[in-house]
Amino acid sequence: MSSDHVGKPGFSRRLKRRIQHREQFLEQGSETGPASAPASRSPRWTATTKLLVGLVIVGIVAFLFIRFTSLLTPLLMVFILAYLLHPVATLMSRGFHISWKASVNILYSIILVLLIGSLTLGGVGLVGQVQSLIELVETIVANLPEYLDTLSGQVFQIGPFTLDMRTVELSQISNQLLSFVQPLLGRTGNIVTAVAGGAAEIFGWTFFVLIVSYFLMVESSGLQSDLIKVEVPGYNADLRKLGSQLSIIWNSFLRGQIFIFTMATVIYIFVLSI
Repeated sequence: MSSDHVGKPGFSRRLKRRIQHREQFLEQGSETGPASAPASRSPRWTATTKLLVGLVIVGIVAFLFIRFTSLLTPLLMVFILAYLLHPVATLMSRGFHISWKASVNILYSIILVLLIGSLTLGGVGLVGQVQSLIELVETIVANLPEYLDTLSGQVFQIGPFTLDMRTVELSQISNQLLSFVQPLLGRTGNIVTAVAGGAAEIFGWTFFVLIVSYFLMVESSGLQSDLIKVEVPGYNADLRKLGSQLSIIWNSFLRGQIFIFTMATVIYIFVLSI
């Protein structure tokens, strides 16, 4: 702004009008500002409203529980696997002087290699056993009439009793067996498909448990208490005490289950080896 216009009367009048307009605008804004603010808060919930909201929440939780029941067992297996592998990863990290993530990566790599190898060998053996079973059943069914013809002319002496197969209608028995077995053989493809689908589902859930437990282990940063971390302001001390008591119960239960599993395995191996 040049100094030539400052001393003119018209300029001073325009400047005064602008200042007055600005002051009026500020006054209007200060008057309308508090009026636009909320005058009151939302009303307090009554007992009926709280009960209704609580029932709705319980219903939603029950629906989710029923809807995702199939996920409960895998998620439980995730926490159990992470709980069992945590001491092993800690021992590897301290023994080899490596970071926590490196020890977890090595541990899960070993588990993954062993799992893939066992699944490959087991899958090949399972397919071979199923094929052998189907071929055996087909051979038995094909030779069944000839075997019954040979059996129909024999007489068996069992102590004081005599069993004359010539008096038995073996043809009817043969027809009944064939009518039962042949449709079953016709559905062998469906049976094999169902078995393969079930095996694939088991393998999929196994890899799901491994992947989720891996991320759970990595995020725990080597602290077992961080596997399941729940923080409620004001109740952290109570939660820690509850967690310590539950860990004692869980450790006792886990030791008992491991002992039972070990004893059952030893007994089965001993009995089957006789």
